[in-house]
Amino acid sequence: MAQVVVEIKAGGPVGLQRLMRAEPDGLTIVLGIMGVLAAAMVLNLDSGFDPRRDLTVWSQNIVGTRLG
Repeated sequence: MAQVVVEIKAGGPVGLQRLMRAEPDGLTIVLGIMGVLAAAMVLNLDSGFDPRRDLTVWSQNIVGTRLG
């Protein structure tokens, strides 16, 4: 049985920068919201990477909820 280690770290651009510094071994993944990436690109935040070039999207699940 494979071992899985889950580390909960800072989110948004900070978490993605941490991902970009990880070894590109295919074993490190990030669960994020595409809107955060889109906002960072629109606001021209200097994150040090281009998500369109440097990240691979492997799922586009959307989870929603209604309140009230």
